[in-house]
Amino acid sequence: MSKLISVCIPTYNEENNIVEAVESVEKLFAEQLPQYDLELIITDNASVDSTWKIIKELAESRQHLKAVRFSRNFGYQNSIFAGLSLSTGDAVVELDADLEDPPDVIPRFIEKWEEGYKVVYGVRAKRYGNWLTLAMTWVFYRALNYMSEYEIPRDSGDFRLLDRKVVFALVEFPERNLYLRGLVAFLGFRQIPVVYDRQPRISGDSKFKFLQYVVLGIDAITAFTKAPLRLIKPW
Repeated sequence: MSKLISVCIPTYNEENNIVEAVESVEKLFAEQLPQYDLELIITDNASVDSTWKIIKELAESRQHLKAVRFSRNFGYQNSIFAGLSLSTGDAVVELDADLEDPPDVIPRFIEKWEEGYKVVYGVRAKRYGNWLTLAMTWVFYRALNYMSEYEIPRDSGDFRLLDRKVVFALVEFPERNLYLRGLVAFLGFRQIPVVYDRQPRISGDSKFKFLQYVVLGIDAITAFTKAPLRLIKPW
């Protein structure tokens, strides 16, 4: 019996990208991973363009595609979490619709998973974007690891493969202010990085704005370090 791989794609206003993202994953599995069954899960964060209309059209012609639309924008991390919760695969991969994280890396993820690793996460050797954002991200990862009791992979994002056991543990976790890459590191399991070059967006601008990076950073610091408590404790 073939193993099932779930690929979760969170979306928000990705009308120009979602078709190429879906077709790229399907082509990858047909040509490079024919021994695996594919499950596609698309979560739409209440897009205000035609993204949801396109997703529904894609789902109508694909039995392997599940699609859900939220009543409002619940944020990127919650969109990923919803996809994980809906997945049924033996392993689950998160992939953004803009394809900055190239699907061609997925076979390398699966290869490491088949070797016995329960978490295979991407580490960005090269990435594109505003230089100030890139510099702040570089500093943040290193500062977070300095303050945290847990080793959170540097220069990684949410492009990763999780074994079913890890997904089950993650969705049962009571945390609500989600910083998923921190939670995955906290849960343990056998983990390994895969280094790759990030690509430019296939179309449009990033939907993740500067303020959202700040909020995500605050969630990470408050959840995985004692620094805020040390700052407010009485002298």
